[in-house]
Amino acid sequence: LILVSDGVHDNFDPMMLGLDPQEFGLTSFDEYSNNVLLQDLHKCQIMERTLDHVMEGTPQEMVEVLIEHCKKTTANSREFMEDNPMSKEPHDYKHYPGKMDHTTCLVYQVGKHFHTLHRIVRSSR
Repeated sequence: LILVSDGVHDNFDPMMLGLDPQEFGLTSFDEYSNNVLLQDLHKCQIMERTLDHVMEGTPQEMVEVLIEHCKKTTANSREFMEDNPMSKEPHDYKHYPGKMDHTTCLVYQVGKHFHTLHRIVRSSR
């Protein structure tokens, strides 16, 4: 079970990552601005790709990967703000991806068979 604050969640948003909407079968991200279900589906796909290599790991390892993803994603924005403290954060997500916000992440392992369940779910797709 993974619980994250919006500061983590938003850093998996394809638009905020500066990704190409065509990668998600869209001509623009405006197409899904009112479709929260589709937005969350795409965020989950990106989060899954990010976590894929640690799904057999511990909850602590998953937390570290999620937080590191946020730090790497917002590195350009943080550097810009440090160099330009009187400026507003740029909204050019291609060059300054992500959203700087508080990052809280909790991962709980539910039950003894977490890894087996994950393999079953992954193979059923």
